[in-house]
Amino acid sequence: HLGIPSHHWVLGCIPPFRTENTTSTTTLPFRIPTEYLQAQVPHEKLRSMIHKLKRCLSKRRSPKCGDAYQWKQTAQLYLEQLVSNKNNNNNRTIFRAIHDTPYPYFMPELIRLSKRYYNHTIIVLSERDPEQFAVRRLSQTDKRADPMCRHPQRRIDPVTLKGGGFDILGCIDDALEQQRQQQQQGQEQTDKQHGLDDGLDMAEIFTTLDQIANITKNETTREPIINDIQGKQLIVQEMKDYQDAVRSIANFSFNMFTREGRTSKEALAKELLNAVPILQQNHPLPAHHVHWGKNTVRGGGNHQDVE
Repeated sequence: HLGIPSHHWVLGCIPPFRTENTTSTTTLPFRIPTEYLQAQVPHEKLRSMIHKLKRCLSKRRSPKCGDAYQWKQTAQLYLEQLVSNKNNNNNRTIFRAIHDTPYPYFMPELIRLSKRYYNHTIIVLSERDPEQFAVRRLSQTDKRADPMCRHPQRRIDPVTLKGGGFDILGCIDDALEQQRQQQQQGQEQTDKQHGLDDGLDMAEIFTTLDQIANITKNETTREPIINDIQGKQLIVQEMKDYQDAVRSIANFSFNMFTREGRTSKEALAKELLNAVPILQQNHPLPAHHVHWGKNTVRGGGNHQDVE
């Protein structure tokens, strides 16, 4: 309903376009134009990196999940490609918004890059109760493997959003800096014993939500059991700190879970446009929903309720 080309996990939005077979804009499934498929490659690469990291960290027996410095360099490369992505025909950025995983993990880097490439940076925060977030995440097999920093070194900066347990690149930086300080203090032998002189592995820096809360399954019902309440509360606090920090600099924030009844996408789009008028510039309405995995357009914007 905003008409802004965007990424959202395996889904996305692209503007109405014309096909070779018709003079009207698409209303039925059609192939996605090549320029959009090419422009979504960095998004797919970042999504894959997080997915592989989650799967690796979930292994209980001393996983090796990749060199942390190389992982950071690769992620930064894809993030810059994503933010600076241009259409060669008119030198305009194709995708203008990104949502959902993996981007909350990269907020400090995204803020830095967006300020470099754009005159305006708009942050929209979709909130939920931190306690409900933790319980919900820990109850779902695919979600409780989400990564979190083992030892967050600093509180979240309210301007840059650096810090906290969900700042993946910041956690890597802090761990590498700690390693450098140890080596400079003449602890080479200690470093060698821990394998630090060979580079830090991602598994040394990150863990998963279910490991923090020590999740096991009920033998009868197979339902997850939270065995470490203190660990769960750590997840709750990290989520609260993150939302508080983002809210302090967001252009618009909302919590659909505290509203009476359902909120339609159309109504939410109007709220956002009223709060951030600059969004009304040059965006045809409505956009098309696309499914990147199936490489097809799902149809025009609709009035379904927000789930």
